Amino acid sequence: MITYFVELPSPALIRLLRQHPEVLDGLSASGGGVAMAMLDLDDARADAVRDLNAAGVPVTAWLVLEESQGYWLTADNAELAHRRYSAVLAWAQEHDLQLEAVGLDIEVPHEDAVALVKQGGRALKQMIRSRRSRAALDQASRQYSVLVERIRADGFRVETYQF
Repeated sequence: MITYFVELPSPALIRLLRQHPEVLDGLSASGGGVAMAMLDLDDARADAVRDLNAAGVPVTAWLVLEESQGYWLTADNAELAHRRYSAVLAWAQEHDLQLEAVGLDIEVPHEDAVALVKQGGRALKQMIRSRRSRAALDQASRQYSVLVERIRADGFRVETYQF
């Protein structure tokens, strides 16, 4: 199965699915799935998941945070990842949505990645100077392991992504 990633805000996502039925038809016919960034947990996103569910397209809830919280999951925000998972799970249950899996995209902080693109070597030097201690990384690893166990106990597969 090929999984396609989608990071569209809810209005654009629902417009894509409703104005271009060939997208759902193609996903369904090919057996493809969608890893959907959980940018917001609104009714429009729930409608998009429902449309995908109705077409038999597996949906992975790709956990992302509010941009002000760092967007990507990192070694610095594992506690926020737990909270985001709880919010996504409650939203999916409230809207009676079928999720196939939960995706964890654990990266360097978003602002570091942007700085690397814009500043190159200067940003890399700053990242090296401010790197996390082994203890901090071990703590984050333990927190994410607990999250993975929790997701699996809730009956979902866990996917991990790294750029």
